[in-house]
Amino acid sequence: MESEMLSAAVLRLQKKYALLDVPVADLATLGIFFLRSAQPAAYCELCQAKLDLGVSPSWPHFLEALAQLSKSVATPQVASAPPQTVELSPALIDALKEGAGADGVPELARSHGADILRPEHRTLREQRRLSIQERYRNERQELISQLDMLKVQGLEEDEERVILHLLHLFPADREIKNLLERLKDRRAEQILEQKIEEAAHLEQERLVEPLLNPEEFKQLEVIRGGMHRIWLKAHKADELGRDFAVALLMWDYPEASLDFLPDDTPSAQAPSTVQAHPTVETLWTRMEALLQARQFLHLLEAIDRAALQFTDHPEATFALLYYRAQALAGLGQRFPAIEIMESLVNHQPNYRSALTLLRLWKGGAT
Repeated sequence: MESEMLSAAVLRLQKKYALLDVPVADLATLGIFFLRSAQPAAYCELCQAKLDLGVSPSWPHFLEALAQLSKSVATPQVASAPPQTVELSPALIDALKEGAGADGVPELARSHGADILRPEHRTLREQRRLSIQERYRNERQELISQLDMLKVQGLEEDEERVILHLLHLFPADREIKNLLERLKDRRAEQILEQKIEEAAHLEQERLVEPLLNPEEFKQLEVIRGGMHRIWLKAHKADELGRDFAVALLMWDYPEASLDFLPDDTPSAQAPSTVQAHPTVETLWTRMEALLQARQFLHLLEAIDRAALQFTDHPEATFALLYYRAQALAGLGQRFPAIEIMESLVNHQPNYRSALTLLRLWKGGAT
């Protein structure tokens, strides 16, 4: 049943495309389908119809179909019909070569069907394969050169288009896949750099001008009072105080957030109500609040105390340097701040916010 349905489908395609003006590439696609469907006779009839119209068929598929018929492997279109066979002779191959013309012989040799009668076809196939490889190598190199030029010019959309074209031509090429990954990484870094730079500018503006208007300030004062009452009932729990402080920081009220972040100096301790030593999280949150509240001297004091606590933690040391540079910059000591940031960026290139602030300060230095 399936065989009959396949044969019927092949017959319909044969009749349809026999009269249609289609490119050779489409005839080659049909040839693949007909041959894999074990219908070489139908494809030979289609090629004959094209030749009658003065249209060149897909020569290698035509020859392959004839080779299959010569082996009596064709499946008849009608179950009761005898198998169709043809003798594949040197004379027939020569006739096909003459029909294909000089330019078409290498294409004709793509078929393995005449290798026994015409061993030179193997050589033609190998020459064709090497020629295609050389053409692809040259095209690949030309496109890679285009990528270098587009990258220098900053034309990322064109760069992506060329890379995707390369991937279409060389889908298994690891180098090209890496080029696309690096382009994506570069775009992500640019977006990140842009966001950090925007945040840095906003931070500089915020340090100069207060963000709260009188009405907002009044409302936040009410909220702070409520938070403070709840915090006292909770015996000034460190985690709850830090949560309230973070909320106030997000509402651009760092001065109020400091009320919920206990100082780590001995004189500031209240043993009966506050932990003797604030947690590490609270220490870092307090330094951020001091920075945003422009309390730079207090921030420097907190950094000095924290430096003693984190002597064996390189990452914490770098973070403290980052805060120290911003505190010095806030006090107008731009050049010491730049020196610290340069040292930080040299040792930790992934500190992108530090790099952005360094560029910003250098641009404003006199």
